[in-house]
Amino acid sequence: GLARVALAVLDAALPGLAEANAAPLAAAFARRLAPLLRSEAEARLFVAPGLGAGTAALLAPDGITVEEDDAIAPGDARAEWRAGGAAFELAQRRQEIRRILQEAGLGLEG
Repeated sequence: GLARVALAVLDAALPGLAEANAAPLAAAFARRLAPLLRSEAEARLFVAPGLGAGTAALLAPDGITVEEDDAIAPGDARAEWRAGGAAFELAQRRQEIRRILQEAGLGLEG
């Protein structure tokens, strides 16, 4: 069905889109958390290797500390602070889209 085609397109396009837009995606995630990340002394944003400088440049006006982490895929990001954290994971978002389509009965089985 159409839902299956949509997910196939998403699966094919997502890795390239995530890699090409990884720094802006991480920066957008951090900006949503900016008040918290600025107020916590030990708060940091973690991004994929090679994306630290680009992401930090995008976030320079926000004063958010950016570090690289080998465990993070391009397009994903993780924020940590003393009392908690949050993650932006594209694979998790794709799974959520799949779940919603299945619950809507859009024929993803088989």
